[in-house]
Amino acid sequence: MTLGVRDFEPTRRDWQECLGGLGTADGQELPACVKAQITRECRRLHQVIVMIAEVDEVFFRDFRNRREVAGYLGLASSP
Repeated sequence: MTLGVRDFEPTRRDWQECLGGLGTADGQELPACVKAQITRECRRLHQVIVMIAEVDEVFFRDFRNRREVAGYLGLASSP
């Protein structure tokens, strides 16, 4: 935002291609260090999105106790 980039959406699947075409508000190309920082942050964001998607199915099941939760997640043995 401080460089005038406002139309970049990091949650899109084609964020890497969009990052290549970004520029500052005055039409200059983004510095390499800024592109590297944005790339790192986008990778972290996508990693968190994947982790949330993996855990998300747990919230739609009904468990009777904490042992069932642990067994479902593979943290305890289950019969």
